[in-house]
Amino acid sequence: LDAAHISLKLLRHLGGAQAYGKIICGLTKPAAQVPRTACEEMILGTAAALGVEAVKYRELHPNG
Repeated sequence: LDAAHISLKLLRHLGGAQAYGKIICGLTKPAAQVPRTACEEMILGTAAALGVEAVKYRELHPNG
């Protein structure tokens, strides 16, 4: 967990990367957690990433 946090900070600092939300794994359908302090950009980015996951889920499981 510490290595992932350090890698994220490194990507933000050196590469100008932006992190979006926390995608929750292990559920039957895509879900995410967004902090209360999230800005519009983070909410939009998380929604977009989750939308992509939902489309992938529908392609893999067409019957629901």
